[in-house]
This record gives sequence, C-alpha cells and structure tokens, in this order.
Amino acid sequence: MKKKPTAKNRSKRTPAPSKTRLSGPPNRKMDFKRLPQSPTPFQIGSFASLLVLALFALMSALFLWSFLTHPTWVPGSGDMAFVWVYRHAWIEGLKRGYPMLWNPYSTFGQPLLANCNPQDYAPFNFLFFILSTSYAFTWSYFFHFVIAAWGAYLFIRSLGSGALGACLGGLAFGFSGFFMAHFVWGGHNSIDGATWLPLVLYGLKRFVDSRRFSALLVAAGAFGLGALDGTPQYALYTLMAAGFFLLWAGVWGQLDWKGFAGASIAFLGMGLSLGLCQLAPTFQLSRISERLLWTRENIMRDAFVPSNLHFLINPFFAGTPDNYHGVGGYAEVCIYLGIIPFCLALAALATLWKRPWVLWLGLTVLLSFCLAMADTTLLTHYVYNLFAGIIPGLSQNRQPSRILVVTALALASLAGLALDAWVGFWRGKPSLPHPARRTLALGIPLLLIGATAVDLCRFDSKHAVGFGGSDQFYSDFLPNDAVKMIKADPGYPRVQPNSTYTEAQILQNISTVYTDCTSFFILMGKRYSGELMSHPDSPLSDLVRLTYNYRPQGSQPTDRWQPIPGMPVPLWNDAKAYPRAFMVGGYRVEPDFNQAITEIRDGKLDPRQEVVLTEEPKEKPAGSAGWAGEAKITRYDWNDVEMDCSSDRPCFLFLSDSYYPGWKAWVDGKEEPIYLADGAFRAVPLLSAGGHKVRMAYYPAIIVDTFYYSLLAWLALLAGLAFRGRLDGWCSARFGWLKPQPSR
Repeated sequence: MKKKPTAKNRSKRTPAPSKTRLSGPPNRKMDFKRLPQSPTPFQIGSFASLLVLALFALMSALFLWSFLTHPTWVPGSGDMAFVWVYRHAWIEGLKRGYPMLWNPYSTFGQPLLANCNPQDYAPFNFLFFILSTSYAFTWSYFFHFVIAAWGAYLFIRSLGSGALGACLGGLAFGFSGFFMAHFVWGGHNSIDGATWLPLVLYGLKRFVDSRRFSALLVAAGAFGLGALDGTPQYALYTLMAAGFFLLWAGVWGQLDWKGFAGASIAFLGMGLSLGLCQLAPTFQLSRISERLLWTRENIMRDAFVPSNLHFLINPFFAGTPDNYHGVGGYAEVCIYLGIIPFCLALAALATLWKRPWVLWLGLTVLLSFCLAMADTTLLTHYVYNLFAGIIPGLSQNRQPSRILVVTALALASLAGLALDAWVGFWRGKPSLPHPARRTLALGIPLLLIGATAVDLCRFDSKHAVGFGGSDQFYSDFLPNDAVKMIKADPGYPRVQPNSTYTEAQILQNISTVYTDCTSFFILMGKRYSGELMSHPDSPLSDLVRLTYNYRPQGSQPTDRWQPIPGMPVPLWNDAKAYPRAFMVGGYRVEPDFNQAITEIRDGKLDPRQEVVLTEEPKEKPAGSAGWAGEAKITRYDWNDVEMDCSSDRPCFLFLSDSYYPGWKAWVDGKEEPIYLADGAFRAVPLLSAGGHKVRMAYYPAIIVDTFYYSLLAWLALLAGLAFRGRLDGWCSARFGWLKPQPSR
C-alpha cells in the first residue's frame, strides 16, 4: 500500500522552483499571460466592479444633484470666481483658434498657462466645448469624484483586499472631507490634482507584483494627468508618496536596488515628460514670482495644528464652513472620512501591523501628518525641515496641510484592509451555521458600507453644497454704464475696483482689469502693485494708467482723482494718467528694479523724462531726455500688441505692461530686445527718429516646444499601452530589473 505523503516528506519530494524556470526557458519569449500580477480594473470580478462603480457614480450624483438638475448653477464658491473666468477665457480662445497664452487682465499682465488655475491641458476640457461653462464644471466634478473613489478602490484591491473592503476605502477617500471641503471653496485644481494619486500607486503596485513595464506606464500616465489637471503642489506630493512606496518595496525585498532605481528613473522620466507642457512654464514663473518674497509665516499660513485632529471624528467641532474658528482655512484642514472608516483604520493599525503594506500605510499617515503640521510643534518642525532640505520645492508650498490628501488615502486604505480582514475571519469559521457566517462575513460589511455612504452623503450635503449662480458669474459687478465707458475709452485704461472678483469683466472684453486673482505674481509687478495700493495718490497710478478706481468712502476730489459723474457706483478718474504707451529720450541703468519703483513713488523720478533700465542696452538711442512722442496702439490682443510710433529723435518706447521672458519685439520688421523698465514694465529701443511700426508677441519656446514634447510623450504612452504585451516582452529581454517575479 502506498504511503500517504506527510507534510515533511512532501517538502522533500517537491523540488523548489529554480530561477531559470521562473525566468523562462533560454532563447524563448516570456509568456506574460501566465505570470502573476495585480488585478486590472475589470479582472477583479466584472459584476462586483460594476456594482462598486455604480455606487460611486450614485454618490457623486447625489452630492451634485442640485447642480446636475440646474445647468446654469455654478458649483462651488470662493475661488470659483476666477477659476470659472480663466477656464471660460481659455476655451473661448481655443474656439477662435487663438489660445490665450498671456493674460493681460491680472495686475499688469501675467502668463496664463504658467498659472495652474486655468488648467489649460486638463483632460476633461472637452466638456467645455459641448456644454456651458457652469455645467461643464459640474460634470467635471462628477467624474473626478468617481475617478478618485475608483482609483482608491483599485489600489486597495492591489494591496490584497476583497471587493467589500476596497469599496469602503474608495468611498472614504473619494468623498472625504478633503475633497468636499475644497469643493466648498472652489478648489477645482486641488480636487483635480489629488484625484489621480491612487491610480499612480495602483500602477506602481502592479509593477512591484509583476515587473511589467506597462504597469509603469499606467503609473506615469496617472501622474501626467494629475500634473496637467491640478497644481504642481499635488504633483510634488504624488512623487513623494510614489518614492516612499518604491523605497518600501525595496526595504521588504520586493524590489532589488536595480529594480528600485530602474522603476524610479523610468516613472519619473515618463511622468515629467507627460506633464512637462504644464510644469515647465509654471516652474519658470515660480522662479521670478512673488514666492521669492515669502517669509516662513506666509508658507506656514495653512499648516495643520494638532488640535485639528478631532476633525477626524467631528469635522465641525470648531465651527462650520461659513463660521470657522480653527487655524488655517476650512478647506485646508478638513480631514473627515467617516467615523466607521476611521475606527476601522485604527483597528487595522492595531491588528494587522505585521503586514508590510499595512505598516507602510501607518508610517505614511504618521509622516504626512508631521509634514502637514510643519512648524506648529517642535517635533514636526524638525521633521519638516529635514524633508524640506531633501525634497526640492517642498519649503515653498504655502499650504503644507494639503499633503493631507496622502493621509486620507492611507487611512481609507487601512479601513478597507481592516474590513477585508473581518470578512476573511468570519468566512474561515466553518463551525458557525451558514446563515450566521453569511451575516457576519457579508451582511455586516454591507451594513458598514451603507452607513458610511449615508454618513458621508449627509456630511457632504449639509456642509459642502456650494451655491447657485448663473453663466454670467459676477459679470454684473460693474454697472453697464461703466462697462460701456471703459470699453469705449481709446486709451486702454486699467480698472481697479477693490474686489478680486472683477476679473470676470474680461467676459465683457474690457482692455485690462487690474486685480489680484492668481496664485502667484511676477515679482516686479507684485512689488509695484503693493506700493501702488499703499500709495494711491503717488505717481505710481499715473504710470500704469489706473484711470478708473474706487476711492474710500468720503474721499474728496484732488488734482489727481476726480469722481466720474452719473455713475451708480463711486468710480474715480485719474486726471494725471499717462498714455498706455509713450516714448522718452533719456535713460539710465539701475540693476535693482525696487529702486526705480521707490523713486517713482517718492516723485524723485519723472518717467516722462527718462526710463530706468536694469541693464545696459546693446544699442543706445542717442536721444536727449524728455518726452519724445506718443504711440498709438492699433491692436491689443491677448498675445499680440501692435503700435504706430512717431518720434522726433532716437528714444525708448515704453509700454506699461509686465516685463516677462518670452515676449519679443520687432521694429519695422527687425527684431529688437525688450528691456525691464521702470521697475516692472517693457521698453524697446527706437534707434532712429520718424515713424515706426512696432509689434510685440508672446509665443515663447518654453510653451511651444514643451507642448510638442509632451504630445509626443502621450502618443508614445498610448502606443505602449496598446502594444503592452510586446513592449513588456521586449523590455524584459533587455533589462534585468524587469524580469518577472513569482507571487508572494
């Protein structure tokens, strides 16, 4: 009779799989279809996947129901006042075949694409071509909430969870207080940038499991979409989370050093290439922006203080979004993700901490909380400074608390794994009667998921409903009589009502609106505008043609400021305003642009006599000081300015628009340099007397070249995903760090 094999002799008889066998026979292609891997989105049980996706869509629809049923309502509030306008202007420019690369409506002009608020390359911009602006925003929010929840679901499934646990985690993340609070304040680019974080980690987990190069394409593609969709701050936090994820996989032996280095370089290179068209112009602006003036207090303005930890269980203990009494803005510190998921996350840390990825999630929660708290405690001060010294750009984030998006994802993932452990525990109890086992393993998890959905839906609808509006968002701020007068003014004036919302007047095609609606400003213009606001009665307002202004209540007329009669609002006119463009014969050089601003403010410099440059001109106009003539602006569009000039001697043409790299000038068809003049503006040399035609244009290489580079990168990514089987085989045959590994 044959002896039954025991566990001892069975282990002796079964040979251990060899490395050669796992790597495939020599000189033969690897069969990737038979290798272990993390589940793809619809390989995890199609019916269960569709049910979960339907639940996420239902939650998003319930939250946005009033906006979905009222297409003219503007979702959100606060920052939507200018986000809405930027996006509308960008889409209208594309419709007319003239993309708005330069925004002449903020301060003295700003690069539009470098400012992340317009989201020029956002993947859901197609909605704005087929729907009204307000309704397109509503549907964009809808898809982003669903994608955020679905991405978290996939990531938690890749960590080994079942469908029920991952569903709970997806709900907790996609409809967490982080997303809902940013919706309240119109933080569209915050929501959009944070949406793609789970899909990045999902792609990296698939790579760790299977060593497929195509998995890195998934991660890089998600990072690229996030870089195009949101602020660079979230791209930085995504890179930090991704780096820590790969490093942890290496620490626990799931990646060797070659795998870690190869995956890191490939992911970083591909991801940055995909988002370069947005990241490069933004980086350029950040290097010459007001951020260079920020103090530590500015940067730590919205840090997360330890007392805010109670928001995890009671998000409005200190107030409501309309009546908030905490430290920092409500949108920046709300971390609520449901009572049930939070308790489950704590249970996971207490009972599952021996699992490597549970430990990683716990450390991620701890580190992200420390970085969000920044300088608010002694311990986190040193932690933050340590990471700020290692990671470029971390110390220049004005809202360090936004890294709480990583915290929310880690806590939601822990909650999902805890619920999955509950399901597995009771399913493994065959001694229990089947009805009892089914109730404990299925009924109670479904009850917890339902209770979480109700809790989050109640929280969202009560505290994050936004408000209704119209397609003409804030467009009636100025009365029609004032709008008509400004439109008809041939001098291209600037308007300064004391409100950041008046930038919406670009919808009425006002030539220029002077306002502070942007995330950061050109350094020189910010200094000039700051001095102008502090000294409105100085010649600073004359130079920028600030001809329509609000004056304080009870102001008396002066030789500079005169009230405009017949206006239903108190608009005042600057009677001493200079032309928008004019010519002066004299010049001098002062490398410090601040000095020129100070001298104009104090009346020590007369801009009608000489222009102050920050560098010696290559060719010097040989004209004497003084007024040399006026220039007539014949065309003033977003990216182009054309002027007819007539001067009685060689001189400089001055235009009170922002100096910025990328602008070029041509005088009678010959390119001439543009110099930084009078602290913030542009000057072009006219080397001879007489009539000249001058054109300035903004089509910089950093925008044009990076657009085509990123376009090629996206085409390559799509081709790689379309032929991923061949690509995986080709890469595996040539790169040792891509050799497939067995299941663990």
